[in-house]
Amino acid sequence: MTPANLKLPDLDNDKNFTCTNCGKCCGPVPLSRYDLSRLRTVVKNMAEPYKAYLKSQIRPVWTCMFRDIKRRSCAVYEARPTICRLYGHYPGLVCPHNQHSELRPWDEGAQIVWSIWDELAGILSATIGWKELEATQGE
Repeated sequence: MTPANLKLPDLDNDKNFTCTNCGKCCGPVPLSRYDLSRLRTVVKNMAEPYKAYLKSQIRPVWTCMFRDIKRRSCAVYEARPTICRLYGHYPGLVCPHNQHSELRPWDEGAQIVWSIWDELAGILSATIGWKELEATQGE
């Protein structure tokens, strides 16, 4: 099962979880091939001044390149990688600001995480950077 055909639960509408945009979950970010394809599309359509703005920011090691340090937000939130969507909702991916929110079943989360590893394309900001995201599919 790949992330492309894996049905993710609707975690964005979880009323028990409130993101504070602290950035604790923003790295390291493993990407599936599906995540990589989705992010390439977002980067391709991203305005050049905004890309330059993101590229100019200095981030701690392993912090996601799409973490907008100055605005404390995710630059690709709507297309964020699968692992980012899971954070705060499953055991082992508990958010320090939402420690008391109800977690979903471990085995459900494990199945999704293993599907990422089965289709692993790389680690965002480590083995996959702007160059890889701006490259065309065949490069």
